Amino acid sequence: MSRAWSGGLLWGCTILFYMYQYLLRAEPAAMHHAWVEEFHINATEFASVGVYYLYAYAAMQIPIGWLLDRVGIKRILLVSILVCLVGALLLAFAKVFWMVQLSRIFMGIGSATPFICSMKIIQDTFSARKQPFFCGATLTIGILGAMCAGLPLLLIVEKWGWKISAQALAMIGVVIFAAIALVIRKSPSPTAIQVERESSWKLCFQGSILRYILITIGLYAPLAILVDMWGIPFLTLKYGIVREQAASITMLGYFGLAVGSVVIPLITRSQKSLHRMILGSLIGVGLCLGMIILSFLPLTMLAIVFLVLGFLCGSLMLCYPAIGLYTTPKNSGFLFGFANGFLMLGEGALNFGVGALLDFHGKGIVSGDGTAIYTVLHYQNVLSWIFFPLLTVCIGLAWISMRSLRKKILSQ
Repeated sequence: MSRAWSGGLLWGCTILFYMYQYLLRAEPAAMHHAWVEEFHINATEFASVGVYYLYAYAAMQIPIGWLLDRVGIKRILLVSILVCLVGALLLAFAKVFWMVQLSRIFMGIGSATPFICSMKIIQDTFSARKQPFFCGATLTIGILGAMCAGLPLLLIVEKWGWKISAQALAMIGVVIFAAIALVIRKSPSPTAIQVERESSWKLCFQGSILRYILITIGLYAPLAILVDMWGIPFLTLKYGIVREQAASITMLGYFGLAVGSVVIPLITRSQKSLHRMILGSLIGVGLCLGMIILSFLPLTMLAIVFLVLGFLCGSLMLCYPAIGLYTTPKNSGFLFGFANGFLMLGEGALNFGVGALLDFHGKGIVSGDGTAIYTVLHYQNVLSWIFFPLLTVCIGLAWISMRSLRKKILSQ
């Protein structure tokens, strides 16, 4: 089997795992109400579920990136799926809330692998011109897992309970593990070039790379907060709709992201247009968030806004090929691991910030059964304080990147 064919087959199996990771990531949003009723948790405790997952995910990015450059992809994928299965089974049999939190740590560790595996395969296999499209296609295919996770997972939770749902997700992980173990006979050998750790770390902290990483946080934060964690409780409270309907609306954000991740790279032909697209997308994301958070829209219009929001967030896939310009096969895993880890740390901090600020505004008010009470105004204030300063910073960084590129072109 040729190296190119082996790499393509590995990419396909990695995408399958990437879809599964999105299923695991979407669990808290679908199980929020059930956990609140069973464990009587507040917003900060619920936020900790997402934060532990993201921090564990982020903490493993650089170690896994380092191992990918040396060990090979197949072994790391198999071990990662096993760790995810440990977390899924721990969740399925959780009797106290700390077991739920611990299960999310295992899931975060196991889920840290597929995205940077995909980025490394693309960077080491495809030409620079094709990389944005394949990066976008990776995210698009992976998002199918998230789209499958939203409403169907919520319906399963409503009908059979959250523990049965967790057991079903564990069985899906077993199937994926078997597929990778049986289909991929041999992983392409890792690059035999010794990585210079010092130079790799210096690359990570270059201003141009850090700018792109911060911009990805601004582009992905709306979906990480509104779709993965807080969108369903916010919309059910604001619009008085059932959770299934809120899940259907928020999942349109992922559908828009799936489309935008492919379409936006296709229509972006140069570095100059890349920066313009990123800047325009950030401004558009801010407008969409303003409508979602501050205005009261008809449900059809709200669904359209979520769709457009997701589409514009697809510009984040322009940032990874830009980061890839600074990598080589000997350090691509390390650098992509750093970038994705930084992104996940940012998302974890923002999700925890939403929960902590909600509890601060709610002042500990609870209902008769011990459930914390939050108002629409609490959500609007907190989400506004999180999103709009972040987007302002990211718009400024995108503008600086455009100016730097213009100066570079003029000096040539």
